[in-house]
Amino acid sequence: RVDFNVPMKDGEITDPKRIVSTIPTIKYLLDSGAKSVVLMSHLGDQMDKEDKFSLEPVVDKVSELVGKDVTFVPDCVGDDAKKVTANA
Repeated sequence: RVDFNVPMKDGEITDPKRIVSTIPTIKYLLDSGAKSVVLMSHLGDQMDKEDKFSLEPVVDKVSELVGKDVTFVPDCVGDDAKKVTANA
């Protein structure tokens, strides 16, 4: 679990500090041979399913900083999550 509860305004990240602080660990795992890395987090109240609390905007920033494609899945349970992790 990572803390990607970053401040946003109008769907744009205003301070990526929490994302940036996770990058060395993610890169270490990938450089050490991890087949994939599953990152789970939430914004705001995890029970609130409003789009303003979606982590989707974080995906591009993580991908940019890690230098690899990152797949977004809107929930950590269910068929979508199973499908993505099974094919990783």
